[in-house]
Amino acid sequence: MIGMGTSERYSIWTIPSGVAYSQTQEIISYLSNKGHEFEPHVTLIGNFCTNREQAINALQAISRGITPFEIQLVSVEYTATPDLIIRAATTPELSAVFAMVMGALAPVRHEVPGPHLSLHYGPVSAEKLSLAIHSAQAFLPLTFKVEVLYLCSTEGKAGQWTIVSSTAIAEGLTK
Repeated sequence: MIGMGTSERYSIWTIPSGVAYSQTQEIISYLSNKGHEFEPHVTLIGNFCTNREQAINALQAISRGITPFEIQLVSVEYTATPDLIIRAATTPELSAVFAMVMGALAPVRHEVPGPHLSLHYGPVSAEKLSLAIHSAQAFLPLTFKVEVLYLCSTEGKAGQWTIVSSTAIAEGLTK
């Protein structure tokens, strides 16, 4: 279990590969404001607070407990926060991974909108939003294999986030 009490904020991601990466990066670039562009990523769990060592230990425990799996991106949503995201399909594999992530991080407070890929954080003009949604819908569904999990420091704005650790799934090898 992870303890609370520090101000470091993290998320656990996976990064799409191939066409999934290039298609989503194109939309992120189109929507970004200077300094707010970020790498395409699927957030498995977002914005939890703990110290770095405990977060890395949780990431390694999760990766040892699962095998490579697929994520299918299926639907575009403009949320109330307002963010533009692509939801991941709720498959038995992804549900099991999500449950393991939630268990490894209990009782830490975190955001739980479900696994998703963010295309933009914050308000966007109606014209840009419409074009981005149409562009994303044109390539969905989009599937990619997950073989690595990433621990990302999510302090500051999206363009300032940094990957602090990565772990190959089922191998427990950390970079």
